[in-house]
Amino acid sequence: MKLAVGGSGKGSRLAVYKCNVAAAVCGLELEAVAARSAGLKLPNRLPSLVVDASVSSTKEGVVIFGEHSICKYLGKVGKKTKMDETIEVSDWVELDEKKLSAKVLGSPGAMDESVEQRIAAAVGGDGLHLVSSLKGISAADVCVGCTLNFARQSGFALGPVATKWLDRLLDAYPEFATGLSKTDQDVEVALSWLDDPLSQSSSLTNIIGEVCLLALAKECPDLEVNVAEGKKGKPRPDFQFSNAMGLHKRAPKPEWKSPKDAALQLEENLRANNQAFPGIIERTEVSGPGFINLFLSEKFVSDRVRTIIKDAELKPPRLKKRKVGVDFSSPNVAKEMHVGHLRSTVIGEVICRMLEFTGNQVTRFNHVGDWGTQFGMLLVYMRKKHPNYLEEPPTISDLDVSWFWTEEGQGSGELTGQVVLCVIEQLQEFYKAAKKEFEASEDFKTESRLEVVKLQSGDASAVAGWKQFLSISERMFNAVYKRLGVTFPDGVCGESFYNDKIPATVAELESKNLIEIDDGAKVIRTSVQPVPLFVVKRDGGYGYDSTDMAALKYRLQVLGLDEIVYVTDLGQAGHFGACFEAGQRAGWVSTQKLKHVGFGVVQGKDRKRFRTREGGTVRLVDLLDEAKQRMQDDLESRIKDVDERGRPKCLVPLEEAPVAAAKLGYSAVKYADLKNSREKDYIFDYDSMLQSDGDTGVYLMYSYARICSIERSIEQVLGVTVDQIVADNLDSFSVSRERPAEYDLALNLIKFPERLEAALANYQPHLLCKFTYDTSVAFAKFYAHHQILYKNSKRLDEKHGPHWVILIHAVKIALRDSMRLLSLELLERI
Repeated sequence: MKLAVGGSGKGSRLAVYKCNVAAAVCGLELEAVAARSAGLKLPNRLPSLVVDASVSSTKEGVVIFGEHSICKYLGKVGKKTKMDETIEVSDWVELDEKKLSAKVLGSPGAMDESVEQRIAAAVGGDGLHLVSSLKGISAADVCVGCTLNFARQSGFALGPVATKWLDRLLDAYPEFATGLSKTDQDVEVALSWLDDPLSQSSSLTNIIGEVCLLALAKECPDLEVNVAEGKKGKPRPDFQFSNAMGLHKRAPKPEWKSPKDAALQLEENLRANNQAFPGIIERTEVSGPGFINLFLSEKFVSDRVRTIIKDAELKPPRLKKRKVGVDFSSPNVAKEMHVGHLRSTVIGEVICRMLEFTGNQVTRFNHVGDWGTQFGMLLVYMRKKHPNYLEEPPTISDLDVSWFWTEEGQGSGELTGQVVLCVIEQLQEFYKAAKKEFEASEDFKTESRLEVVKLQSGDASAVAGWKQFLSISERMFNAVYKRLGVTFPDGVCGESFYNDKIPATVAELESKNLIEIDDGAKVIRTSVQPVPLFVVKRDGGYGYDSTDMAALKYRLQVLGLDEIVYVTDLGQAGHFGACFEAGQRAGWVSTQKLKHVGFGVVQGKDRKRFRTREGGTVRLVDLLDEAKQRMQDDLESRIKDVDERGRPKCLVPLEEAPVAAAKLGYSAVKYADLKNSREKDYIFDYDSMLQSDGDTGVYLMYSYARICSIERSIEQVLGVTVDQIVADNLDSFSVSRERPAEYDLALNLIKFPERLEAALANYQPHLLCKFTYDTSVAFAKFYAHHQILYKNSKRLDEKHGPHWVILIHAVKIALRDSMRLLSLELLERI
């Protein structure tokens, strides 16, 4: 029999402990497994016993939910012991569930007197068992005994009666000690969201979902809970619980005439739950055919906002930590980065930031194209045209790195497009000339291939030339990455790194009979695509397929990654799917996850691939230069312009305009990419993305700068810091539905954990963009409705001013941290 664990936290550990003890006492084998591995979708904190047909009296087997039901079942079918079950057992299970378990889940302290008294009354004389007049042990003994022992092990002080009874129970049944140690070692422990509902790590959806789950489990434990954010209604509910229809169909009661009756029963259960977990749901209402509208407590929403202020930052949702590798960007050496590299670079960086923020150990792979025939032909060309290029480098190496940093960058480490092109174009011109000769001359082609062999065998001259090309290209890549806020802490790890690992990889694949011979080539056929993987080409050489299979093996087996994410265009989905299947068949993959994160193409206004007017590929540096220049022209124009009071319309000093323009322009380009679902193609339009209103990066940056300006005004007018106002009024902070713009802003703020969790679930950064944009819009509506500061009288709004200062300060924190996750810059003045 398999015990499937669906939840986590102390509650789950206690539940599994009871099941382990019951199984041990009854002489039964119990295997603890994760819910998913048992093929079940379980509600949190409700363990399930999966009984197969060999044990069950039914052909199909059964699934039993809840630790107390499991204990009673094990007591019935026990081999060496059949535990007594009387009517009173249910009373003791109820006591354990309502009183003892609640104490265990709380803070360590003394045992409740009423519980101690009930134990004393039940134990009576010298009987070991609590409620049965028979000799032996009952299901209630197991349930309550495990709870008391677990409580004591957790630091609770038991009273004298409970202590005496528990000691006798443990002496008589050593299975209690065995069960506890087994629980500690073998059971996967997750969490209960209700353990700490005010923590930012607990998302609202999970909290409300568990409250509703407990109400649903009383009627039908194996029905999956269905809770969603409210969308319609006046007033609009915060959440909607919509299980009544399914419940009425799955487990109807005679007195239920319609799904609405089931909804009324669930509503009653919710009210009972609200006594156990008070202060979360303020009220409920049944609407339509059986939907239950849920309205959060205003105090609960206020407390969650207060948590953001106390933490002084957004906190990540509580997720399982993993070792994740992210393969992204991956330009080619000796070629300039173009618009085709933009999406992989920007999306990959944000995925890394989200993973790192949630506590994962992230390895960033920049799998650059730095190996192969193209380097053979480039080396031969350089030797023929520039025989002494290693000793007397041509123009490409004459540019010292100090040239790259210009006054225009104001010390920001910015590399101008002109300098990039001067360097990389020179190298690319050599590459183009080499390729032309390669295609025109068989002798040159043969010599180039021989040069590749020399390079692969470690020839000193070939390696020195190759390293020079790689160094120049890497400097150019890093300059562009600096603009985009992209980092590769471990540097590049290109195709060349895996070259010496390919032969062993091929040999292993051959030994496992995965390779076929196809016209002299060694291939692996998969079900993913008709084109096989060419692990060895017909000429005996290695290509992309060879390298990617060697890289996959290295990353899984040597680096020990739990997950590998490949961020490339959708056109490569088939290739990576084939690699993943081959890796699984080779036995490299067990519990690890392999994920291809595909994206659409960048289009121009004509909805064709984004190209230059001449039809060529758009250089990435040109694209960034233009975005920056457009923003600089706009800033300088507004700096020179003044309003009716003679004040400049832009607060950025003229000398700081280039730096501010770069931050605005680059952030606008990145956000225009990120805000769309990555699978979709998107139109690259400067006019649209550089707007200061609407869903743009510039608008987000303006929103943040606006809050900074409001806080400066408050401090200047009142002569007191915002931090002091927050500290003085935080304990009394509250929000109210009576002020909808205020309440909606607060509610949006505290939904960050689920928004981030949703963005990570399938690597969709646009969902995090939506949170940031929605927060900015909600702030704008709030500020339009409520005047916080009265400058003429030098005071805040008398009733709500200090609380509104706290609220917008929380918004500032949320925008700051979410924009950083999106790799967007922050400006305090615009």
